[in-house]
Formats: sequence, C-alpha cells, structure tokens
Amino acid sequence: KLRSFIGSDVSVTKSKWPFTSISKSGFIWMVTFPSFHHSSSGIPLADWPLITVDDISLSGTDTALHVVERVKGNWVEGSFSLSIDGIESSPIPFDSSAEDVQAILNEIALVAGNVVVGQSSGLEGITWLCTFPGLGNVGDLVPNSDDLVGDIGIVAVETISQGSDPLEGKFKLSFNGISTHPISLPSSALELTQKISVLPIGDFTISVETALDSNYQHFQVENSFLITFTGFVNDEQPLLSIDASWVSNG
Repeated sequence: KLRSFIGSDVSVTKSKWPFTSISKSGFIWMVTFPSFHHSSSGIPLADWPLITVDDISLSGTDTALHVVERVKGNWVEGSFSLSIDGIESSPIPFDSSAEDVQAILNEIALVAGNVVVGQSSGLEGITWLCTFPGLGNVGDLVPNSDDLVGDIGIVAVETISQGSDPLEGKFKLSFNGISTHPISLPSSALELTQKISVLPIGDFTISVETALDSNYQHFQVENSFLITFTGFVNDEQPLLSIDASWVSNG
C-alpha cells in the first residue's frame, strides 16, 4: 500500500503491542524508507516527511493511532580509519563487514593476528565490536572520519571493558575435599575435562563461553568455560572451589 502510494521503496515490519500491563492491545508497524526522495528542485533527500494518519474509519473502544519518528533519515558514504598508539589503519569503507574490519586492523603490526571483530546493525548504523584477546590492555582506538560524507558521517569509539595482562600459571579445582591436579592457563576444554574427571561429581559437560550476546558474532572468551552437572537430577550441588594461588597477571 505505501509503496504504491509514495512511489518508492519502503520496508514495513509488524509486531504486537508489548506493554500488556497498560491494559491495551494493538500493533506496532515499523516503517523504514531505505531510498532517497527528491526535493521540488531535484535535490536527493534521505529524510522523509513524517507520516500523517487518518483514524476516522477505526472502530472499537479507545482506538487511536500514533506516529513516532525513531531515527531521522540520513545517508553516509566514504571511509574512515582507526589508529592504535599513533599507528593508523588502512581506509575502512563505511559499510565494511566484520571480516573486513578485522582483516584491516590485523594489518597493524602492534596488534597483528590478535584482533577479533563482531558486528551488529540497527537504525543508528553499524556497530563493530573489537576485542584483542591475549594482548592485555591495548591503547584506545582513535577514529578519523574525515573521508566520510553524508548527512551524519560520524565514527564513535566506546571502551566496553578494559583489557588486562594475560593470566599465567596454574590452578586447582576441588569438590567435597578432593582436588584436581594443577590445571595450566590458558587451558582447553579438553584439558579441563580430563582434569575435572577425577572429581566425584558424576556426569558433566564443559562448553566454551562466548561473548557478548546474540546480536554479535560470537567468539571465545579466553579461559572462560561453562560446567554443567548432568548426573544429579534432583539435588543442588555445592560449588566447585578454586585454588588460584599460582595464578598471576603476566
């Protein structure tokens, strides 16, 4: 309906009204205009006028329609770069994939081969999540967006978690007074399984923890594992205790 009316591409998604506690029901339509339109003088414009609604034909109890603009239309092209400790990356196209950004950052000698990049996209643009496993606390990424063009050509960098020096050494796990042999850091899931098998905990599984959530491409968090007890169905088991007195930060 909208496409035939406005003569341009339009994307519409529909979801149920989520606020059940307000004792109302209804639907939310998310309308996105992915293409430009033109002003009266022929200038391409990314921002569209706000949709107006006519609810005169609605019937029912306490009916209403509301239009809210989530994000103003905008466009961006070009490239940007990122620097670490004064060393600048090659140009990164504005719509690069996570794999492309990862490959470009891994060209920087200071962090070469130790950059993992995930990606998510939303109404506000693209978010790349960069981690540096095994490098400790690296310098801040500094963006240069001089070569970006558009209505809103901005690259912002936020530190989610400060790095730390890699853990070294060995640790032990104990259960009901029985301890494993020393477990080295870093350790694989296979090695951890072999060492824990001497404990009287019955059947168990070990899986690798990943970061951060389903909005990003998942990657392994170093030395982070999820241990699940599968041999005890009805009883809550005590926690494994850990002796990390031989562990240090580098």
